[in-house]
Amino acid sequence: MNHCPTNFFETLEPRRHLSASMSRLPNDTAYVDQLMYGLPKVGAPSAWDKTTGYSQTIVADIDSGIDFAHADLYLNVWINQGEISPTLRSSIIQTPADPNRAITFHDLNLRDSQGFLVNSALVSDLNNNGYIDGEDLVFDRRWANGSDSDGNGYVDDIVGWDFADNDNDPYDRNGHGTHTAGTIGAIGDNATGVTGINWRVSIMPLKIFTDNDISATDSSIAAAIYYAVNMGARVSNNSYGGSYGQSGDEIYNAIAYGAKRDHLFVAAAGNEGLNNDDAVGRSYPASYDLPNIISVAATDSGDQLAYFSSFGYKSVDLAAPGVGIVSTVSDDGYGRYSGTSMAAPHVTGAAALLLSAKPNLAAWQVKYALMLSVDKSAELRYKVFSGGRLNLGRAMETVTSFRPYGY
Repeated sequence: MNHCPTNFFETLEPRRHLSASMSRLPNDTAYVDQLMYGLPKVGAPSAWDKTTGYSQTIVADIDSGIDFAHADLYLNVWINQGEISPTLRSSIIQTPADPNRAITFHDLNLRDSQGFLVNSALVSDLNNNGYIDGEDLVFDRRWANGSDSDGNGYVDDIVGWDFADNDNDPYDRNGHGTHTAGTIGAIGDNATGVTGINWRVSIMPLKIFTDNDISATDSSIAAAIYYAVNMGARVSNNSYGGSYGQSGDEIYNAIAYGAKRDHLFVAAAGNEGLNNDDAVGRSYPASYDLPNIISVAATDSGDQLAYFSSFGYKSVDLAAPGVGIVSTVSDDGYGRYSGTSMAAPHVTGAAALLLSAKPNLAAWQVKYALMLSVDKSAELRYKVFSGGRLNLGRAMETVTSFRPYGY
């Protein structure tokens, strides 16, 4: 992928916007109204009996950015601990659930019995939306203080980085990245909008697409992957694709770097309806031959392979719901989108939830569990390597029997 394609952002299906058991179930409106078929389809409710997520699990969303002030996402946006000044760090009062751990937006939004923010002297609601979010930190000079405090080469990357414009504001003006983020980790059980597979998680916004022409360069993509790995993301969601790639190119090398550092790379298989095993124009990075990649095809509510979804018995690992998926979009909205872009974050979210349940799992163990536990079907038998569609509930049962890697 030595060129810089102008159409690297994968083609989406037409969008239609929405107005807004014994298993542990969320009270979020879209879930209660049965608009989110994907989560029960993949067995998320039974997995939630084990865990609903963990703020210390970091997931990178390499996409068009995230609306990190969204009312259904703000608590689950990652904060770069290395960019928090020692004064702030020592003064922040943390939630009882996470004392002496990484500071999160749950901590910054902690309220006393009268509803007042207990850390109000240290952080301000600059955008006046009633809570503390990533936008507040990006524009607060106490937090984004003009220095590269952690020495990683990125100044004030307090909630992530915009690799397209080379700045610390990875806000999503397209909606695609916010949609994928919502499937991974929209705030769960808050009686609002949608729920993510992870009710609680830390999503790292890494923006690789320009706002005006929705294109991304190889160098931006590779830099985002290196950043995700180096800054502690155990798994990344990659809902984009282009028609050229080869072993040893810039993006391949970045993913291979992640493989050596126990990073799981989830990729959308593509919306071209091609056989990624051998077709000219097959989708990359999904089609790279690397062990830490999970390539994901899209299925509909009837478990049929979506007509637009690329596939491949050798090159695509499993399928997940990707037709008519309801999730968050920019400017505090919600939308119903279709594409393998929507299937991939189901798998990314599943991987993150497994890691929340058992943080010491190796990336290969997570991939193995996800592949081993699919719901097999005749429809997918020769279309994806596992022969089936994601079943998170069964994957959670599978990992409970695993010993930590290196035991």
